[in-house]
Amino acid sequence: MSRITPATRARVLALLALVAVSTLFASAWMGPEVTWRTQVFLAGVLVLSLVRPADGLLVVAAFAPLQIGAVIVLTRNPLPRMAEAIVLAFLAGWLLRRVVSKHTTPIRAPQLAAPLWIFGAVVLASLAVELLVIPAPGNLWPGLVEIARTLTTQYVSNPGFDPDALPAAALLMEGLGLVAAILVLSETRPALPRQLLRIGAITAVACASLSLFRLGQGLLLTDRRWGSMAELLTGTRLSYFVSDMNAAASYFALFMGVVVAEMVESRRLERVWWAVALLVTTAGFWLTGSRGALAAVAAVGFWQLARLVRARGWPIWRIAVIVAIGVVAVVAASLTLLPKTEDLSGTPRDQTGLVSLRVRWLFLETSWSMWKTAPLLGVGVGQYLSQSIQFMPAELAQKYVYENAHNNFAQVAAELGVAGLAAFLWLLASAGRIASKARGSLNSAIVAGAGAGLVAFLVSALASHPLLVPPVAFAFWFVFGSLVALSQNVPDLAVIPGRLRFGLRRPKHAGIQSLEPRASRVDERDTERTGKALVWLLVAALAVSVPLRAHQKATRPGQMYGLDRRQRDPETEVRYRWSGAHATLYMNAEGSVLALLLRAPDPKLSATPPVVEVQVNGLTMARVRPPSDRWQSFEVAMPEHASPSKSWRVDLQVSPTWKDSNHRDRGVMVGEAVPHR
Repeated sequence: MSRITPATRARVLALLALVAVSTLFASAWMGPEVTWRTQVFLAGVLVLSLVRPADGLLVVAAFAPLQIGAVIVLTRNPLPRMAEAIVLAFLAGWLLRRVVSKHTTPIRAPQLAAPLWIFGAVVLASLAVELLVIPAPGNLWPGLVEIARTLTTQYVSNPGFDPDALPAAALLMEGLGLVAAILVLSETRPALPRQLLRIGAITAVACASLSLFRLGQGLLLTDRRWGSMAELLTGTRLSYFVSDMNAAASYFALFMGVVVAEMVESRRLERVWWAVALLVTTAGFWLTGSRGALAAVAAVGFWQLARLVRARGWPIWRIAVIVAIGVVAVVAASLTLLPKTEDLSGTPRDQTGLVSLRVRWLFLETSWSMWKTAPLLGVGVGQYLSQSIQFMPAELAQKYVYENAHNNFAQVAAELGVAGLAAFLWLLASAGRIASKARGSLNSAIVAGAGAGLVAFLVSALASHPLLVPPVAFAFWFVFGSLVALSQNVPDLAVIPGRLRFGLRRPKHAGIQSLEPRASRVDERDTERTGKALVWLLVAALAVSVPLRAHQKATRPGQMYGLDRRQRDPETEVRYRWSGAHATLYMNAEGSVLALLLRAPDPKLSATPPVVEVQVNGLTMARVRPPSDRWQSFEVAMPEHASPSKSWRVDLQVSPTWKDSNHRDRGVMVGEAVPHR
């Protein structure tokens, strides 16, 4: 029996990934509101990525963050998920090339392979659980077919795509795919990581420039004039390329270190250009008004300064004084100077620093309560937002109907459990370990700058969720992959004799490995084999757990399917969800009567009043016609025989339905459903 080669395994995996990517990317062609200009642009990215994948990656690095900037000029009507569509176009072209190519290069990053695969497996297993429980019980296959149909027609054009698990899992897997692409393509193009970092830094300057341009527009279009510039700069929060100010701040912090490194390494006129770029990026960063990001940048800056002065022999007490002064200055600036009150229209956007800290502490309590319900594998990828209201303290629930964790690490822990958080931290630690070995290398300055940017980004993620914003998340994975590729592909000058350094020629397909002793390569192969065994063991365990987890979750009291995200009725303050043609609720089996709060849509939306058929454990118990002008509670009797499980399955069949602006079927508004005796 012939042994399967690594190239064959890589080709098979690429084929499986291509099927998944193509399913999502098909919505850019079959969507109802996709313009031909958008299709031509995405087709160009796909073809370029197929023919010259490294150049396609550079295009993605430039255009993904500018999804509403440069792309709008080319397409006029960009998709809601335009950044993700661009990444999908690249991945489709690159994966297709790997499938049809005779020489497929496997990923050569043994220290990164195990956490990369395990984190991806945890995400995919969690997604599989969510997909299995979304269809109504007994309707699994038709439900999955309907999800696939919706994916191929609405994914990139529907900003509120339901279910939430798919966009959340896709965003994480696309990021891991970008990292894999960078590592593979850097094998044959060693200059690619440095080019990606430069392109990313230039794009950050462009995004900051757009924010400054918008600020100028605001000055001209409002009653404010240049004399109130100081008030405007300390009272306005704005970002042009994403609406999440904290995520925008994390994005600028990510590339400030790269810009500083380029400025240090450049000469004369080029250094002046990079100095101007640093000023523009800093201005864009400041306008976001993010206190958490400012603290993160300051902490990393003081850390780098402490390392520098310590290397020059300064005493510890002098370093401590510098750090203390810096901390006081940062706290004072964040509380007094940072833009914090309104946007250009004067709409309040934020609160004081102490209130922000209080809100984030309450979100940590929410995350902790959610994590305790499923500590090992989490409540499910993408489920934090929809389930947050169930775990919010009363103080927080008064302000939010639903919300993310305001802490990326807490969100990963709640959604993916200890397994997901451990794999994510392992992935970050492995990258840090690889980067730490690049000191004294040819690219030590740019590695230090990119590393500092990544650390600042991750520290800021303790008070925000930048990895949930696609343009910002993709920028993070670009820098992450480029840092690893730079660190493992560049030979260390410290281990090369001085007389050979200037005559060193790196083999076309080799990096530091070609200069290492044989014992080191043997240890690397042992590490790789151990990592593969661990990966396959954990992947098998996760795969086996999917059916059991899906069954337990599907029948858990409080689970609801076929309902949209929670909203609040502004007239009555009732919290509700829109149903589709069918919705399923699991309620505690202890009560004998179910109180169901319903309201029909406005007659302008649905000319024919809908009728709701209520079924309990497959038995039709009531048919009701909710009013459209008020909320009404309907009392539905439960069957007399005992339920075989701890919950009642309640199905709501709504007819007729109507279409919303995103072409989704809508039924009635569903408020509280409370069983009682």
